[in-house]
Amino acid sequence: MAKVKLSLWRFFEIIGASWGFKEQGMQMKTVKIYLVLMVCVFLIGCTEQKSFEEQFNEIMNDKNSTYNLFHHELNVLEKGDAFAFFEGEGKVWTSYFENIDNKLIRRSGHGLECSTPVNWTVNERRIISGLVCDSSISKVTVNGDQANFIEIGDGRRYWFQVIPTYQEVKDINVKNVNRDGTEKFIENTQ
Repeated sequence: MAKVKLSLWRFFEIIGASWGFKEQGMQMKTVKIYLVLMVCVFLIGCTEQKSFEEQFNEIMNDKNSTYNLFHHELNVLEKGDAFAFFEGEGKVWTSYFENIDNKLIRRSGHGLECSTPVNWTVNERRIISGLVCDSSISKVTVNGDQANFIEIGDGRRYWFQVIPTYQEVKDINVKNVNRDGTEKFIENTQ
């Protein structure tokens, strides 16, 4: 280890000398300290951010339950945030994760079951989502725009749609469209 350390100091001495610090009367020890600090700052800046999956597992699975992440969307409302779909506690969940100083913070979330009266929910005032357990429903629209479907299995599908601006829940129109073309507005029971 000492040999590596000496070699590193010698490297910094050569760099300092090549920049002419010795000729200007600066002490070489000061130059070495500045160079070490610059390398440390560079290495800290190059650290790789954890993936969403790693951060999700750290945030959610430190509780008494385990959650199975099956889908997520990145950069949903702003850069670095995420909207996640996962199962746990007998429900299908959605949660919004905000990015604050390169760390994800769970801001809101809802769990739905096929037997629940809640048909759709709102996360962060702009992400509308719900659970479809009826195979006769071919699509869901939110304010006239088709929602995105995520297949869960067992005939269940989660859907979500990001609306461009905040709206009161009572002003959001969610409609199921059946395979036969019939449409039905779905009320929110929150």
